[in-house]
Amino acid sequence: MGMGRDNIGSLICSLAVATVGLAGCSGDDTSTGESTSTTTATTSTTTATTTGGESTGVDTVDTTGEPEKAVCGDGIVSVGEECDNGPDNGSDGICSAECTEVVAECGDGVVSGSEECDEGAGNGDDQSCTSECLNNVCGDGKQGPGEGCDDGDANADDAACSTMCQPTGCGDGVVNGDEECDNGDENGNDKACTSECKENICGDGFQGPGEGCDDGNDDPNDACDACMPIACGDGMQQMDEACDDGNDDNTDACIDTCVEASCGDGYVWAGNEECDDGNADNTDACTTVCGPPSCDDGILSGDEEDVDCGGSTCNSCYGMYQHRWKGAESVASGSWKKIAGADAPITTRGGPLEIELSIPLNGGGDSACRPTIDGEWAGKAQNLPQVATWHEGRMRTNFAPQMWNRVRVYYDIPAGDHTLGVECRTSSGSVSVGRAESTAVAITREYDQVKNKVFQKVSLAGTAIGVTDPMLKLAGSDLTFDSAGGDIEVAISLPIGTGGHAGCLPFMDGQPIPSEEQTYQNARWQAGLTSTYASWTMWHHSRLYKNISAGTHTFSIRCYNDSGTLDVSATDSASVLIVRELDNVADKVGQGHDAYGGAWKINNGIDSNWYDMTEYQTTLTVEHGNIEVQEFTSYYHVNDGAWFTCRPVINGVWLGTTGGEVFSSNEEEGVAHQQYSNGHHAMWSRRRVYTGFQPGDYEISMQCLSNGDNFWAGQYGQGTFTVRDVQLIGDV
Repeated sequence: MGMGRDNIGSLICSLAVATVGLAGCSGDDTSTGESTSTTTATTSTTTATTTGGESTGVDTVDTTGEPEKAVCGDGIVSVGEECDNGPDNGSDGICSAECTEVVAECGDGVVSGSEECDEGAGNGDDQSCTSECLNNVCGDGKQGPGEGCDDGDANADDAACSTMCQPTGCGDGVVNGDEECDNGDENGNDKACTSECKENICGDGFQGPGEGCDDGNDDPNDACDACMPIACGDGMQQMDEACDDGNDDNTDACIDTCVEASCGDGYVWAGNEECDDGNADNTDACTTVCGPPSCDDGILSGDEEDVDCGGSTCNSCYGMYQHRWKGAESVASGSWKKIAGADAPITTRGGPLEIELSIPLNGGGDSACRPTIDGEWAGKAQNLPQVATWHEGRMRTNFAPQMWNRVRVYYDIPAGDHTLGVECRTSSGSVSVGRAESTAVAITREYDQVKNKVFQKVSLAGTAIGVTDPMLKLAGSDLTFDSAGGDIEVAISLPIGTGGHAGCLPFMDGQPIPSEEQTYQNARWQAGLTSTYASWTMWHHSRLYKNISAGTHTFSIRCYNDSGTLDVSATDSASVLIVRELDNVADKVGQGHDAYGGAWKINNGIDSNWYDMTEYQTTLTVEHGNIEVQEFTSYYHVNDGAWFTCRPVINGVWLGTTGGEVFSSNEEEGVAHQQYSNGHHAMWSRRRVYTGFQPGDYEISMQCLSNGDNFWAGQYGQGTFTVRDVQLIGDV
């Protein structure tokens, strides 16, 4: 603050005393209260004069010249100056720039007296210098720059305004109020302390440190459980997971994508799948049922031609069915009658269907049997005429038991499931169809017409043949086609009768069919012979011919007769010629035969003795477990009501027994009586499939027997014994 006038005088007096040695300074009542300074050029004396009790400092100068003019700012208080602090004038708050005493005043912009600051018009309680010219500091109760608050003495870290003059609350780094934590700038919803100063815990909806997720609930079945993302492999099955076993093992029931193991996922499920290549290709090494292609997987797999059939490993799609039954059923003369025991289920593919019957008949007059499909004659599907009573041929059965043998291919039968059946008729009395001791057989076989082909010619033209040698061709029996060559089977089936000793054979290109195994000539006895005097018989012959040349060939039926006039296939009575080109790789075949012109195989045979038919034997490699046997041999002089039969054997044991069946009677394979009585000839023919064989090589032969004495067998007619490894679909 400024200095008073009386004080200034005292100061001058003191300075004079000190300078010139004056005795003292005093004042008197005449003092004017003003000071006068006179300066001379030589010497000066300062005299203190007191006027009116006030001290005035008067420089008394001995002058020798003119006095100097006062200069403000020279640090010397001169006449007319109230003060002079030199360069500090105007800034020291004592002396102004005009050398007048400064009266301290807050807001004048000059810090003076007890002022700590003075920003002039910039002073204010919200400024750095308050309206009282004091520095605005935290705790003065005034909220200055940088302060968020200032409650003066009430400031406290647990109060509304902290000791740092900042509002207390979340984010200040100090835990106060209802805060659970406060890490200041480190607060955050992804931090240990949230932006609301709460401990970041699982379930608060904020994903904090150590949490994989936080959906704000405790539902274990949603996408976040216990603040960890629900993930496949965590061992907890969630709503969108089919399973979760907590491991990455793809060979167990739950794969590492939390999907239940299944065929087609590309992983082999241990104990349940053999393979799994993850594709839908059933032709490769692993099918869509996760196993290698097989013949019982229910799908078209591997190189199969159809579901579970064909190809290199499965049975043919065009396989065989066999139906066997025993028991006699009586059929009265007149119309066709269904044979109850003959019904059997079969499934066809709609191609040509070969049906062969081998049925014991006894009694009646002229008799016949024919196959049915779903209760209708098999030929009806082909619109064959049914007006002919003997369309399928006829045989005189009233002598004694006979074997009805007939083979034919039927067409236009719809693909699908059917019931195979048999119906029979006779011309007089009643005929007994079947026997309790003998097995009747019906066999069906399909041909794919690619690997296995069948060609057939049916002739309804009757021919009358007188005594003839060589053989004569049956009219209308020519069958011409382009053959692939190789091994073929040729079968003929036709009725002959009312002649003498007669027989028939198939020819090729006008000559006996060449064969590497067995040759024959165009001579009557080489066909075999049967006595046909005044009666009808069914001539039935099937044989394998090997290595036939490829090319166009014409096959036909040729017959002979040695007395009277032979009726061959009377009008409307079908003569059948069948040529089969079979796959002898998939179906192995073997054939034994007797050489024409040799001795009788059975000479003067005795009652009920099984005779080995030498030369009627062959070796067969079995793969499919089924052996088809076709027998054809001559017999003679079976008299006085006796009958004749043959059977296939392995080491003297009936083939059926080897396959697991029971041989209960010598009549198992059926029996046949020669036509008429003493001194007559007949032919034995039988086809049957035997099952239950392990794969391997078997030597199979034939035995024959009669229940009478003094009989002969196996000389005339190029007897054959053909065995084949076949693919049998069903045997019932």
